[in-house]
Amino acid sequence: MSTLDLSENQLSGSISSKLGNLNNLRYLYLDYNNLSGSIPSQLGNLTNLIAMGLSNNHLSESIPSQLGNLRNLQRLYLDNNHLSGIIPSSFTELVSILTMGSFEIGYNCLSASDPELIAWLNDNDPDWEDHQDQCAVPNTPTVTTNSVSSIKLNSAVCGGNVTSDGGASVTARGVCWNTAVNPTTSNSKTTDGTGSGSFTSGITGLTAGVTYYVRAYAANSIGTSYGSAMSFTTLPPEPPVIGLSRKTLNFGALTSGAVTGAQTVLISNNGGGTLNWSASGNVSRLYINPSSGTGDSVPAVSVNPFGLTAGSYSGTISITDLNATNSPQAISVQLQIYNPGTTAVPFGDFSTPVEGSSTYNSVPVTGWAIDDIGVASVKIYNGESYIAMPYLWRAPARM
Repeated sequence: MSTLDLSENQLSGSISSKLGNLNNLRYLYLDYNNLSGSIPSQLGNLTNLIAMGLSNNHLSESIPSQLGNLRNLQRLYLDNNHLSGIIPSSFTELVSILTMGSFEIGYNCLSASDPELIAWLNDNDPDWEDHQDQCAVPNTPTVTTNSVSSIKLNSAVCGGNVTSDGGASVTARGVCWNTAVNPTTSNSKTTDGTGSGSFTSGITGLTAGVTYYVRAYAANSIGTSYGSAMSFTTLPPEPPVIGLSRKTLNFGALTSGAVTGAQTVLISNNGGGTLNWSASGNVSRLYINPSSGTGDSVPAVSVNPFGLTAGSYSGTISITDLNATNSPQAISVQLQIYNPGTTAVPFGDFSTPVEGSSTYNSVPVTGWAIDDIGVASVKIYNGESYIAMPYLWRAPARM
C-alpha cells in the first residue's frame, strides 16, 4: 500500500501505532477527523513517506522526535490540534519539505527555543508562533437534564441542553433511561442530533406503573458525559371493566323433561389491563362452562330442572374480577316450568339481537321456543311484516 487517505470521515479514537509497519506507505492523510491522543512515535518508521496530513483533529501531547527521520517528507500538516510542548529540533532534518505552504504547525500549543529550529520554522511556516493559542486541553461536553413531562402509560418527554462542547465537536446527544439509577448509553436511549444547545427527547416503550431514571448525555471525541438523573413513574395501567353481552337469560322446561339448551354470553373487557374473571351461580341447578377465564370469553349457561314442579324459578350468576371497577356483574337466569298437557301457547325467548342494539345489513336472529306438544314452526316478524321462517331445532326430552 502506497496511499492511505482517511480524511473527512469523522474518525474518533487514537491513531494506531501499527501504521508504522506500513513501510511502503508514501501518502498518509488523516485530516479533518475527531482523532485524539498522541502522535505515535512509530510513524517515524515510514521513511518512504512523501506527505502526511494530521491537521484538524484533537491530537494532544508532544510531537515525537522520531518524525525527524522522515527525510523524504515533502508536505507535513499538523495544524489545528491541541499539540503541546517543545517542537523537536529533529525537524531541521526534514530537508525535503517543499516551498512555503507545505508545512503547517500553527493553532496548537507549541514552542521552540533552539535558534536553528526557530529559523527553520520561520522559513517554512512564518506565522507558526502567532497561532499557538490552542493550549486548552479538550474535555468531554457539559450537559444538563430537563425535567420529565407528558408522562403517560408507556411514554414520556425529556431532553437536555449541551452548554459546552468541551473543545471538541459534539457528535451525539440525547437521553438514556433504565429502571436502575444512573443509566448510561448502553441502556435504552434516544439520539437527538449533534452540537451544542437544547434538545427534546421522546421516551417510548415504557411499562405502565413503573419508576424509571433518565438523564441526558452528550458525546465528543474525548468521551461521553451525563447530566443529573431524574426519576419519574409512568401512569398506572387502567383497571379492567367487566362487559356482558346479556344480563338476562330465559329458559323453559316441561316437568316431563324437555328443556331449552345452553345459551352463551360474551364476557369482555371494556377497560384496560387484563380481565381475569370467574363465575358462580347462587343455586346448584345453574351451570356455566367455563367458570373462569382471561380476557374476552364466551361461556355457555345451562339449567337442570330435574325434580322441579311447574312454576317460575330464578337464579343469578355472578361474574367477578377483584381488579375490575364494576365487579361483580350479575346475569339473571329465569326458568319457567310447565306440566305436560297444560293449555298454553308456546313460549320462548330471543337471544340475538339484544334488545336496544344497533344492527346493519344482515341480522342474525337466535332464540328458543318450547311447547308441551311440540313446536310446529316459528315465524319472525318486523312489526307487522313477515320476514322469515328460521331453522327449527327440536331439543330431546331429558329424563
